[in-house]
Amino acid sequence: KTTFGNMLVAALREEYGGVSVLCLAPTHAAKELLGAGDKEGKPSTLAAFQRTWSTASNVPTNLKRLQRWFAKLRVIFVDEASMVSTEAWQTLTNVKLAFPHLLFCISGDFKQLEPVCDSVLQPGETYEHSNALHFLCDGNRIELTECRRGDKELFQQSVRLRKGGDIDVARFPCNDFTTKNLAYTHATRMCVNEFVQTRFCQGKECSLVQPANAFDYELRNGKREKKRITQPVQLCVGYPLVCYKTNKVLGLNNSDRFEVTALHDETFDIKRVLKKAQRDQLTA
Repeated sequence: KTTFGNMLVAALREEYGGVSVLCLAPTHAAKELLGAGDKEGKPSTLAAFQRTWSTASNVPTNLKRLQRWFAKLRVIFVDEASMVSTEAWQTLTNVKLAFPHLLFCISGDFKQLEPVCDSVLQPGETYEHSNALHFLCDGNRIELTECRRGDKELFQQSVRLRKGGDIDVARFPCNDFTTKNLAYTHATRMCVNEFVQTRFCQGKECSLVQPANAFDYELRNGKREKKRITQPVQLCVGYPLVCYKTNKVLGLNNSDRFEVTALHDETFDIKRVLKKAQRDQLTA
């Protein structure tokens, strides 16, 4: 889907010009995969696009700038449609109403991840058959039916599961630990973190890093008690790090990945781990 989407973006930019196509996605990770290798029309997250749209109505200079920008646009390409929130669908619909010359190309699989903490959608609900999607795409729809990066048998099994099947988890026992885990509570998260980083750092030279705000206070039986909200980290060469907060000044996105390359007395060195799309851009 991503490869096909980038082929569409490239064809649209060739047809209308690079700055005439705007690429949007719900997450930074999805945004980085859009228009890979293209030097024009830098992709944006939907959240940033929504802020630009909402603030323009309050500031006349921003509104004029927005009008000039949209006058040059011809196509808006949105990826990962399943994760687009209700508020984002409303924004996109308002954009289409205000600028009817725009064409929308929306890509995604509604059987994948849902929007995070959506204000309207109930569990299991999607915008796959919504009026908003029909309106934005002018009633056009193309459905891909062949998986090109997996064998056909595995793909057909996943299709059957999506149509209401169930997974027998006993057929897939956990044989080894993994460095990627999800936890529901802080207590479980810290326990898993401790186990994983101990395994990862075993036999390596480590440096213990204490977080600045490791504790908070909560009321228990009418008394304020100290509660640990995070934990020390054992850093070693090769330790993976993930940026959790976007910083435009430093050029960081909240999904960027790094790796520790050297440890010093009070500091450590890191290098950026490039994603495939970023590597493709450097070699293009």
